[in-house]
Amino acid sequence: MTRRPAWTCRKCGYSNRISLDSIYDTQAAWQNGQAPVDREAFIHALKVRTREVEKEKKKKN
Repeated sequence: MTRRPAWTCRKCGYSNRISLDSIYDTQAAWQNGQAPVDREAFIHALKVRTREVEKEKKKKN
């Protein structure tokens, strides 16, 4: 099973698993029915952020 990212509301804590087909560049893009976010760019951004988080964890330890 592929692990999908989750969006969590900072106010109430509700967590929602999301897929690339439900992520848009902006709210306006979503409202206007424009194409979802570029898949390759999103995957790259996730990899970069994952590396950043891992580095931050290592610094704390």
